[in-house]
Amino acid sequence: MDGRRLETLIARIKSGSDEAAWELVEEYGPHLHAVLSRRLNPSMRRTFDTNDFMQAAWASLFRILPRITLVKDPKKFVALLATIACRRMNNEYRRRHLVD
Repeated sequence: MDGRRLETLIARIKSGSDEAAWELVEEYGPHLHAVLSRRLNPSMRRTFDTNDFMQAAWASLFRILPRITLVKDPKKFVALLATIACRRMNNEYRRRHLVD
C-alpha cells in the first residue's frame, strides 16, 4: 500500500465509511498478526489468541483515529498499530502475572 492510498482510506474512515475501515483491516491485518505472533508470550498462548489482541488494537485505533493527523507513511502506520497492540498485550500480561 502506498502513502496516498493510506491517506485516502483514513480520510474515508474519518468521514464514516465502514467499507474503508474494512479495507484498512484487510490490508494491515496480516502485518499486525505477524507482529503479535512473534511477541505473544508462550504462557499467554494458552489463554489468548493473537486475534484477541488484534481486535483490541483495532478498537483502540479506531477510537483515536479522528485525532490522528499525520499518518502518511504505511511503515509508520504499521509501527503505530503494532505499538498499540503490544501495549494491550503487555498490559494484559502484567494484569495476569504481576498482580496477585
